Amino acid sequence: MGGGRRWWSLPALAVLTFILLAVPAAPGIAAAEDRVESLVVDYVVGEDGTVTVMETIVLRFSASSTRHGLDRWLLTRRPYDEATDQLYQISDPVVTSPSGAPTHVQIDRDQGTGRERWMRVRIDPGKVIDEPSVGYRLSYTIKGALAEDAAGYGFSWDVTGSRFKQVRDAEVTLEVPGRARDPACYSGQQTSSNRCSTAAAKNDGPTRFRASDLAAGQSLTVSVRLQPGAVDGGGPVRVESAQRAERRQGLITLAVSAALGALVPLAGWWFYRLNGRDRRFTALPQGELPPEGKDAGEAPAAAVPVGVRTTPPELSLAEAGLLLTGQPDVRQTAATLIGLAVDGAVKLRGGARPEVRLVDARRARDRPSAVLLEDLFDSGETIVDPSANGVLAEGHERISGWAAGRAAEQEWFVRRWTGRGPGAAIIAVLGLAYVVYLLVGASSLYALPLLVSLVVTGWILQRKLRHGARTGRGRALTDRVESFRNWLAGVDADELVVEAGDDVFSRLLPWAVLFDLTERWTRVCAELVASGQLSGAPPAWYGGTAWSLSSVPAEIAALTADITAAMTAPDFSGGAGSAGHGARPERSGTRSA
Repeated sequence: MGGGRRWWSLPALAVLTFILLAVPAAPGIAAAEDRVESLVVDYVVGEDGTVTVMETIVLRFSASSTRHGLDRWLLTRRPYDEATDQLYQISDPVVTSPSGAPTHVQIDRDQGTGRERWMRVRIDPGKVIDEPSVGYRLSYTIKGALAEDAAGYGFSWDVTGSRFKQVRDAEVTLEVPGRARDPACYSGQQTSSNRCSTAAAKNDGPTRFRASDLAAGQSLTVSVRLQPGAVDGGGPVRVESAQRAERRQGLITLAVSAALGALVPLAGWWFYRLNGRDRRFTALPQGELPPEGKDAGEAPAAAVPVGVRTTPPELSLAEAGLLLTGQPDVRQTAATLIGLAVDGAVKLRGGARPEVRLVDARRARDRPSAVLLEDLFDSGETIVDPSANGVLAEGHERISGWAAGRAAEQEWFVRRWTGRGPGAAIIAVLGLAYVVYLLVGASSLYALPLLVSLVVTGWILQRKLRHGARTGRGRALTDRVESFRNWLAGVDADELVVEAGDDVFSRLLPWAVLFDLTERWTRVCAELVASGQLSGAPPAWYGGTAWSLSSVPAEIAALTADITAAMTAPDFSGGAGSAGHGARPERSGTRSA
């Protein structure tokens, strides 16, 4: 032989991998105490430079041994000079056993990393060997084993190598064409100058070497020089240094990665053009629907400015919210709850202990409102705490499902994006990159430009696709919703004409909540109160004891936060709880009602 879909999943994988790589296998530790009682090796150099090898090994097991045979490591690559490596082309060894032991062989090539590689020959019968010792005979050939310089060829070989067991007695026979010159033998560490016993050949016979008591990992190196013309070929097989090859391959990988990384955004843009753009009716103005049974023609269209509409669309709040976002959203549920209060179906109370009190279930304005009302009071209670764990979870899912069903029935979307957002996709890509890094090593970092491009493009693509792609009908209805949102976002108090008895604040408050315009709408209505056009008295839907218009945005924001928290926690009580039982801890501080 001549002579190394979650954020916590990635850290957990890293720890597990470290444990698996850091803890050595128990059989290898136990088997380290075995020793080679006798090692007899015959090298025959042919006239073509090929070396035929026969190894006879007697292995004695220690008391703590696993008694599972032998590992033999044969060097197949090593550095030759700064620019090149030398290859040793070794045939698969043929293994027999003079002692009659089973000889199941597993051969693993190209073991190790960098410029030094090995072939591992694992002789393992698959069961415990009962005898105290076992004998094996390995035969194989080596090409490229001869060294060459200006004076001719020579053969120098590390018989045991740095991975061999301790050896009690070793004998090496070396036969070359013609007479061997300058025979030498060294034992000990790889740089050792300790000579071992050498019996020079007479005439053209073999040269013999002997050594004893070699510790595990110590080398036994033999060498001779050949007469000029004794062999024809068989010199060293030299290839590009593994480090240089890896560096060159890395640069190629980096260039390919950068090129693919530049193409990924183009592919993302093309995918968005095919899947992300809304369609519009080609023969109708914005927001207009064709008569029943008439075809107005549809075509993909770029985004265009939407006008202003002063009246709410004839849609439920859940439907309008779905058209805007393409996804279920907590504001749809909060707005529906506010709508129930405005319609007189319930009364709301804010503060540290909010509650929803049932008044008249018949006043629910539409099916989503009725569904939410049914879910809130399905336990028979007439007062519930909307912030209690799980109280609104099922209701939110039901009205979201109802709106999605309407969208499918009315064909509002060509494609509705149902992904969970970019976070899961980014974690998946990063997790895959981490696994590749573990398998390939630092060279996988050359693919970083492609990875970054995939992550960024995927994030942008999901952000753009989150609203879905609408049909002509869906786009026309969305135009109506967006145009009313534009009006509500831009109207000033002096532009509003409030008729006597019209509580415009309450009437449009659910839409302000849906559009996230609560604060602005409250400020506009506060100006109406100040000018005397709107009453400052508590609205009928308010069930608290102290009313303040200026506190409404904070109350709505807190209610939305409560709904969000309530929908993410299970309801272990089996139904909505009474507000009087206090289903959640008191807040620090108070809020005016």
